Amino acid sequence: MGRLTSSFFFLVIFIVLFLASCAMNDSKQYERKPTAFSKINELTVVADEELWKGMVGDTFRHYFSAPYLILPSPESIFDLRYFSPRKIQEERIFRSLRNYVILADLSDTSSLASKMVKADIGHDKYVEAMGDSKINTSVGKDRWAIGQRIFYLYSNSQTGLSETIKKGFPAVRNKLYEIEAPRIKATAYQGGELDGLENKIFEKFGAKMDIPKGYVVAVEEDNFLWLRRETKGVSSSLLLTTIPYKNEAQLSDKGIRSARDTLGYKYVSSNAANSYMKTNDIDLPMFSKKTTINERYAVETHGIWEMENDFMGGPFVNLAVVNETKGELFMADGFIFAPGEKKRNHMQYLDTILKTVEF
Repeated sequence: MGRLTSSFFFLVIFIVLFLASCAMNDSKQYERKPTAFSKINELTVVADEELWKGMVGDTFRHYFSAPYLILPSPESIFDLRYFSPRKIQEERIFRSLRNYVILADLSDTSSLASKMVKADIGHDKYVEAMGDSKINTSVGKDRWAIGQRIFYLYSNSQTGLSETIKKGFPAVRNKLYEIEAPRIKATAYQGGELDGLENKIFEKFGAKMDIPKGYVVAVEEDNFLWLRRETKGVSSSLLLTTIPYKNEAQLSDKGIRSARDTLGYKYVSSNAANSYMKTNDIDLPMFSKKTTINERYAVETHGIWEMENDFMGGPFVNLAVVNETKGELFMADGFIFAPGEKKRNHMQYLDTILKTVEF
């Protein structure tokens, strides 16, 4: 009887331990991942310290810290933060950010970054990368947190990795822009929209635009509307008008400059005598690109403005859209005045607003 009781006791203990082990495994398997977080335009780089301090890091910074076009004082397109692979492994909080790039020279078998990339991309891609120095990129999702993107850039040598960064940059940059766009728009419209101003724009110009709350009418005339919003340290403006469309020369740099300078001279001034806003394409040239808005031909132009006879200035973005149905050029010009403040994100907000235009 004692032997039976003892056997039964050990059986019970075994079952309890087995069930506890299963419960622990299940809890790990179904452990809830945190939600990824970061500031807008923030990019976290994971690389071995030797790579980050050498040629590979220099190449990466050359492309991913390039200036955002166009601002009076340079600001990079992405805000970079760097962590070593060991830091990522040891500190859970550093694995909860939104956007990562992991750089790896796979020929260095002792590298923690290489081991990390090899484990994540799989054996086949690893073998392919080791046998060929072509561009090697992969993208992962939600590895450590929900809403996370991880870009893997790797090669079988440091020279090959630098080439991968160079040639892979446009695709990675565009994907990051795509990822950040909803957050930029949500921030721009975090207070909601102004139906009254949107109706006024449609009545005046036959165009629909989504206008965030906080903007007010600064100046209104039959064919012109100046909307302005004042926040701490930043004054944001939207100038809207239509111009008779005659020919494509109006969409050249010269034509855009002439049109916005006409508006600046007539409507935008400071407290200084004889002051007016004008385009400054001497210190920094304008940057323009052809695009389409609702299948209509358009030109997007970035540059800087200054106040004649006063010490004021800042960046602008101009969108000129051809409305052939009416024989008009619809022009929306956004500019900010933010002395001493970072301007990149505010210009992205304006750019987002301008591109909501519909006819």
